Amino acid sequence: MEEIPSENIPPVNLDPFVARLLEQPLEQGQLEAAWAHCEQLTATSWYPSFLHNRRFVKATLVMCCAKQQWRLCEEILRQRHIDMTSKTVARMIHTLIGLNHHQGSPLTISGRQIVRAIQSFERILNIQLNMYTVTKIMRYLGQVKPYKKIEGSAAKKRSLKIDDAYRLYCWVRGEIGIKHHKSRSKLTVTGRASSSQLYLTMIDIAMAHNRTDLAERAWHHRMYSGSHVSSPTIADFRPANLFAYNLLLNIYANELPAPNLDRIQRTYRRLIQHGHTPDVITYNTIIKALVNAGKATTAMDVLESMVASKPFHYPGSSPGEGNADNEKRCIQPDQHTVNLVLQGWVDHRNWSEVEGYVKRIQELDLVRHFDIISFNIMVRGFLHLDGQLLAEENLYKQVSEWSSVKRLQRSAQPFPLSSTAIWEIFESTTGHQRHHLLTCLRENSVHPCPTNERYQGFQEMFHLNGTDPSTCKLFIKAFSLAKDPRAASLVTKWMFRRPPSEQL
Repeated sequence: MEEIPSENIPPVNLDPFVARLLEQPLEQGQLEAAWAHCEQLTATSWYPSFLHNRRFVKATLVMCCAKQQWRLCEEILRQRHIDMTSKTVARMIHTLIGLNHHQGSPLTISGRQIVRAIQSFERILNIQLNMYTVTKIMRYLGQVKPYKKIEGSAAKKRSLKIDDAYRLYCWVRGEIGIKHHKSRSKLTVTGRASSSQLYLTMIDIAMAHNRTDLAERAWHHRMYSGSHVSSPTIADFRPANLFAYNLLLNIYANELPAPNLDRIQRTYRRLIQHGHTPDVITYNTIIKALVNAGKATTAMDVLESMVASKPFHYPGSSPGEGNADNEKRCIQPDQHTVNLVLQGWVDHRNWSEVEGYVKRIQELDLVRHFDIISFNIMVRGFLHLDGQLLAEENLYKQVSEWSSVKRLQRSAQPFPLSSTAIWEIFESTTGHQRHHLLTCLRENSVHPCPTNERYQGFQEMFHLNGTDPSTCKLFIKAFSLAKDPRAASLVTKWMFRRPPSEQL
């Protein structure tokens, strides 16, 4: 135990004591040791002098929040003799979050504690964190992956859930109180509630968690957030522009396991009825939704309508509804459009349709849009990897829902390819042979692995000079499904040792 200042001898400078007894243990994640020192310091007769020291007050407040001593925290905030700004509060929240990042830390700071600390600081100090800090904390609270990979029940305790990010979002909008989270009749936070950054951040977090309901709710909140110029308690309606409609379409298009095409169709009709002209982002989002729903033929119809400079109409919709400018505007497909439709045909596993699509792209002089993404889509099709299934599995892994991962794996069809077949696909697409990889790794060569010139034509169609790590990850996944961990390990080592000249 460190030496505590004597009660009869006032310390000349408190900073060294605070730094050694409180700040240093906190930086090392030793919360209990710092808390024991703090209790000893507060028991001395010089405790009122400590309340005049900024470093002591800040460290004590952080520990109170970590120990959930909210009454003591609010008491110190009211009795403080120092000024605190929003930057001061932001640094304390950063220190509080940092306690989660120490290996072997006995206490995990939950997202609810972080939000509760922000509420106490803002309410008592009558200050507000700026929007950059708020959104940064929201993304931390709503992050999909835990900070450290922990197995079992500890992973659930360490993982920060989307509910905590949404709780902070509601607080910033002025919807909930400090204790019982009861709804308020009017918005009380003015400047931050009218910032689009708040709503776009919440939408990103909700989409990452596949929470379409929360993303849709945040979208509607953004429309009704208003500018709060005339009155700080009145939220006026903000008409949706083309960007807002494209954002809502994207929310529906990314829903797993399948997008809600009915909502996409209704949103697209509203977009047209309100006089907006769809752009390439609108069409690409619709194509993505159709591809994710397994409707490659309809997605191709959208692409053909773009090439023909005609507006796309959903089946059953009236061709005459909407803005007359839609009939005049020419929207050419871009790289994203070509790749999305290619993905739809590849997912059908009908290679004659894929060949017909490639020929059609060549006729339309759009083959210039083929790139490494197109190449990887083709490789994924060759390897019989289901993109939607992989996306859903990755989502469950990121939120540590291992029971859902096992359920997906049990329901999946047996992997149809052998390790030998995968190596043949590897050679025909990348141009590298297995013994070339072994030789390069054994010799630790800095030169590129030899390439079979017979297969360079396939890569040339996609304007490539080599592969990228995403291509290697597809083969690693395929070898893992084929129960060949040695081959997966070989490709992994090769992926990380390739010289810069082979990287795209």
